[in-house]
Amino acid sequence: MSFVFGKYWERLLKEIAACEMAIREIETDLRIRAMSNDANDRELGLLRRLKDEKADFLYRSQNLREAFIALLGENEIAIEGVDNEDETNNLTIPASELQTVGAPAQF
Repeated sequence: MSFVFGKYWERLLKEIAACEMAIREIETDLRIRAMSNDANDRELGLLRRLKDEKADFLYRSQNLREAFIALLGENEIAIEGVDNEDETNNLTIPASELQTVGAPAQF
């Protein structure tokens, strides 16, 4: 995945998570306000509209996520640090360079 696509992929995932959380929060507030004695219909209607707008945005964002997956493939998105099936991007440390915890460093 290119740097540009990776940046927007991460941003999209964050937006989806934030939107899901906002919808849950609005639903909770709706229930609380509906049970209160001083809630009016206009306030509840506005909260419902806000929830619907967030839900529409979430739906569109999820469709974008599916478009990313369709374009790049699930494997490329799932393993960003790997170029080929056998080649990692030097993310591994050879066993000969590992040290026991607490052992003095040897240079």
